[in-house]
Amino acid sequence: MRLGIPVYEGVDLLDVAGPAEMFYWAGKDQPLETLILSEDGGPVTAMNGIRFEVQASFADVPALDVLWVPGGDPEVLGQIMSDPGSPYLAYLRQVAEDATWVCSVCEGALLLAQAGLLDGHRATTHWAFIACLQRFCEIDVDTGKATVIDPPTQGQGARRIWSDSRGRVFVSYWNTGQVGMYDPTTRTWREWKLPGVAHAYSVWVDPADHVWLTDWSTNAIVRFDPATEKFESFPSDRDQANVRQMLGRAGEAWGAESGTDRLVVVRD
Repeated sequence: MRLGIPVYEGVDLLDVAGPAEMFYWAGKDQPLETLILSEDGGPVTAMNGIRFEVQASFADVPALDVLWVPGGDPEVLGQIMSDPGSPYLAYLRQVAEDATWVCSVCEGALLLAQAGLLDGHRATTHWAFIACLQRFCEIDVDTGKATVIDPPTQGQGARRIWSDSRGRVFVSYWNTGQVGMYDPTTRTWREWKLPGVAHAYSVWVDPADHVWLTDWSTNAIVRFDPATEKFESFPSDRDQANVRQMLGRAGEAWGAESGTDRLVVVRD
């Protein structure tokens, strides 16, 4: 697989050197060749004044499997984007046609947008350039804006969250001893009460979408199956275990007992 990073005068060195280093090490374990390219194959001066060599020209590498477009000096970006005959944009269009992956770093997304390569796609960029990207009406711009979604039970004391393989979000409620589930596809909530007088501390969802919670009051790890809506409790064999955080892997649920300094395992 061949990955190319086409650079230009005024490019952001971090957007080039960081990925190049990462891909270098990734290429140790798999067939990945990373090339830094310039229009004529000559050296380029980065935005911070550092001048560096490249490995090939655009003409030398007419096709890529992965296109990686770096950001750079906003003034330079404006010059490239305002040039109808820009060789840089022409190269992006050329290699993107058969590339498996077309990627960018930060404001490099603006170059892809100007080349028409983000039309009909969802994309984002550095927060300072979101408004610029939004000017391209054919792009669904992800602004990163957060939306607060409150559980329906007031004063529930939401404490921890985890999502399952379907994107549903599970929340542990400390004050009311419940587990809540928010489904973003339907924008609806469901809630279930844990057995007994519970205080749900943490939550973790395993690869099979079983929900695991730690219950402070009953000194137990609790397994919940959303499909059957049934709970199963696994109490600690020690008093005041104060079981807190949950994690695990396929077939195992791990609970951290802060009162005993133990990590306990429940095998499912």
